[in-house]
Formats: sequence, C-alpha cells, structure tokens
Amino acid sequence: GAEDPFGIRMFPLDAKVNDNGTITSSSTASIVPTDLAYPNRGRMVSNWLIAVIAIIFPTFIITLMQFWIRNFWDLNNGLFGFFYAILTSAAFQATTKAFIGGLRPNFYDTCRPDTGKAKADNATRLNGVGFRGDMWTKDVCTTHDQRVLRDAMQGFPSGHSTTMVAAMVYLVLYLNAKLKVFANYHTPLWKLVALAIPILGAVLLCGSLVTDNSHSWYDIVAGAMIGIVVSFAAFRMVYPSIFDWRINHIPLNRNTPFDGRSRQDLVATTRAGWRSPAFEDDGASTPGSIHERLERENRGGPRTPNRPPDLYLGLGAAHRGDAVRE
Repeated sequence: GAEDPFGIRMFPLDAKVNDNGTITSSSTASIVPTDLAYPNRGRMVSNWLIAVIAIIFPTFIITLMQFWIRNFWDLNNGLFGFFYAILTSAAFQATTKAFIGGLRPNFYDTCRPDTGKAKADNATRLNGVGFRGDMWTKDVCTTHDQRVLRDAMQGFPSGHSTTMVAAMVYLVLYLNAKLKVFANYHTPLWKLVALAIPILGAVLLCGSLVTDNSHSWYDIVAGAMIGIVVSFAAFRMVYPSIFDWRINHIPLNRNTPFDGRSRQDLVATTRAGWRSPAFEDDGASTPGSIHERLERENRGGPRTPNRPPDLYLGLGAAHRGDAVRE
C-alpha cells in the first residue's frame, strides 16, 4: 500500500501454510531472528534534542567564530557549506532508506505478528512462502499505526547517525581550519579537546541508537559513512583545501578562482604569527601562487637547514627573511 517502503519486506515466523490452507508451527525450534526481536523501548534521545545538537549548535559555533574573524564572506561560506552537508546527506540517506530500508532490531515487537491475519488480509500474496513456507510480510502485523510500522521497516541506513555525523565532522573541519589545530606550530591541548567534543557527541548519539534498539550496528556504520563523505565534500566546496593548513581557512569565491596565495587573517587564533600585521604584505612581496613560489625555491632559492621550504611558505616575508639569515 501507500504506507509501504519501495519493495516488500519479508521476515520469518514460526508458522507455515500447509497444502490444505491451515497454518501450523513450522518447526520445534524458533526461527525468529533474535536480532530483530528486541523490545520497542522508544528513543533515548528525542528528535528535538538531536535537532538542537546537530543543527543549532554548529550554526551557533560558526557564527560565534565571526567575533574574531569578522568576515561576511567567511560566515556565508561556513554556513552554506554546513547546510550543504546536512541537506545532501539527508537526501542521500532518505533515498537509500526508501529503496533499501531494513528491519529494525525492535521490528517484531512493533509488528506484533498474527499469522491468522494473513487469511483475511493477504494483499501482497507473499505470505507463507519460501523454501519452508515460513516467510511472511507486513500483512500479518497487528499494529494499527501504519506510520510506526513503516518506520520499523526502514532502519537502513540510520538517518539520525547520518545527520549527526555530517554536522559534527563538518564542524570539526571548520574548527580545525579556523583554530589551526593541525598547522605549523605545537598546538595547545584545549584545541584538540575542542575538536574531540563534536566527535564525542556524534559517537554518544550513535551508541544510544544501538542501546535503545532503534538500529543495528550496520545501520549506524552506513549512516556515519554517508555523513563523513558528504561533510568532506561540502567543506571542500566552500574552502580550497581540507587539510592544507596554509589555505584551508580561506573562503572560496563563487566567480573568482582561488589564486593559491596563503593569508594570515580569517582565522580565530593569534598563535605562531597568525593574524599578525607583519604578514600583511606576504602576497605582494613574492608574486605568484604558493606552488609557484615552492618551485622557485626548490630550483635554487634559500632553504632553512633541516626544514623544507613548504613548511614556511605563506607565513610572510618576515619568516622568509629569518630563513635566509639562518
């Protein structure tokens, strides 16, 4: 019917249809899979709380960073990239859930099957089929709430895991770029903790979905993989790099190609000379992109002993002068 996911979900029961039309026990031992027979306990984490954590919290943090960055284009790219990640991952998992789906661990408790119901309501004509005649469809479910029953047959992938992981991973990428956690200096511990907190939140939520019998572990893994891939793609759409600390904080322009130059502003840290006025003339002092400057220095330019040129490129003329004096 209209309440069903695409395709017909089937599941085993301890009953089969005999040749004379009677329904008897299929075997002396139960064939009901125990991993689908957990009690329906309800969600440990409510939908509104997930919305607050996965949507409002990252939006607030990205907006709060502008207290130090103060650049509208960076705010625009940061928020657009975030919502790219949320919306694209949601569409991906919803489509997969509709066409593939999967029974939740609490399916049998939600369905409350009665094989006798198939005699009066055998809309699918696929009840009591299979090798041993013990495969059945939702026709035997006694649950009256079709929305709840539909949800019980759409466990794969986990939508909550997809959304939460996409949101938290994108936030981690953004914080890493703006706080320069993995950059060109020894980072203080609190910055690593700042990156760990969003990941911890995602792990706790995903774990709660297994604990409350809403999802199987593979539902969680699939949802998390979707969230990770889409969040990486979304961040790269609005910033020129994911891991290159010299440029991953610079917002991309819609109409102007990125020239590859590093700049010290647009970050929320002053460590190691970031946001220092001494580096304002970096782009003018040595024309060309970072890669062009690296090639020039590799061909014969000055090098700092025991340190390759690419480790100090983009940090300003002052640093390059120090390198020459060494």
